[in-house]
Amino acid sequence: MIEPLPRRIRRIFSRVRRKQWDKAARTLGLDPDLLVSRAKTRAEQYPDAFERAVADAQDIPGADEVGARILPALREHCKRLMQQLASDV
Repeated sequence: MIEPLPRRIRRIFSRVRRKQWDKAARTLGLDPDLLVSRAKTRAEQYPDAFERAVADAQDIPGADEVGARILPALREHCKRLMQQLASDV
């Protein structure tokens, strides 16, 4: 069974906002707008890509179960990430 992230780590992730992404980009010598744009694109696309991968793996025992357990949390995480990227607070 896949265990949820510890509460402390979830709390840290919940505090990451656009300004932290901008700071990380500058530290890495990257364009902040480009980094955030790519992160948003991945967050928008990843849940559907994961769902397609699970559907393509139907011949693998347990693929449905893994997909059913992970996909709802993955969708929620990506949705929250997109909201946080839009938040300056």
